[in-house]
Amino acid sequence: AEMVRAVAREGGTLRFIELMKFGPGARLFPTEFLPADEARARLSRAFEDGADDGTEGTTQYVAFRDGARIHRVGFISSVSHPFCAGCDRLRLDSRGRLFPCLREGGGVDCAAAMRDGTIDRTLGGLIAGKQPPADRWTERRMFAIGG
Repeated sequence: AEMVRAVAREGGTLRFIELMKFGPGARLFPTEFLPADEARARLSRAFEDGADDGTEGTTQYVAFRDGARIHRVGFISSVSHPFCAGCDRLRLDSRGRLFPCLREGGGVDCAAAMRDGTIDRTLGGLIAGKQPPADRWTERRMFAIGG
């Protein structure tokens, strides 16, 4: 609750993202994972109420009443409530590889596709071929793929 208040005092909106099972998170996951529903429940106990306040992209927002103030908090629940079916995002890493998912181990060489004129087909194929990754997690660190 104090973090929500501190961010609100600075004019921001706090968003919680669930710990994912890759990079350093893989080691921490068994003991440190907190589902978004539990985070929301904890905040609901700290504030007067929490009403759904819409969804934007991958984030579900909740409005918590704190006296006369309303604090909008976002929850990204990629593990406990996967949103793969509605995801239209692609990730580009610093080496020019395009990935259909943070959890994807491979990637497409975007620069090569641009050079050989197949970039439109490549992008279309990546988007059309997006599928839920089951329980697959990459070994890569999240910052290496633009997460």
